[in-house]
Amino acid sequence: MDIYLPPPDDTPAPVALFCHGGVWAHGERWHYAPMAARLAQAGVLTLVMSYSLYPKASAAMQTAEVNDALSWSLLNAGKYGGNPAEVRSNALLMTVQ
Repeated sequence: MDIYLPPPDDTPAPVALFCHGGVWAHGERWHYAPMAARLAQAGVLTLVMSYSLYPKASAAMQTAEVNDALSWSLLNAGKYGGNPAEVRSNALLMTVQ
């Protein structure tokens, strides 16, 4: 997981968790680096995760990895200046089957 920190602030930042695109078969998290850096500069704690790719990984394994990243984000956002009550993610849509 790549973590992009917002500027220090007394107020916890909103959190964005991104899963890279690629229809579960290709893509890499570094593709999100420019956007993640801009969001962090704008005050959003930005997290970008990777997941195992098809065909080496099943849909169930990929979904579990996304769920793990989301759980980690909720548990650890506060350690990085984020507000766990304000976690938003494209991963939420990806875990619906």
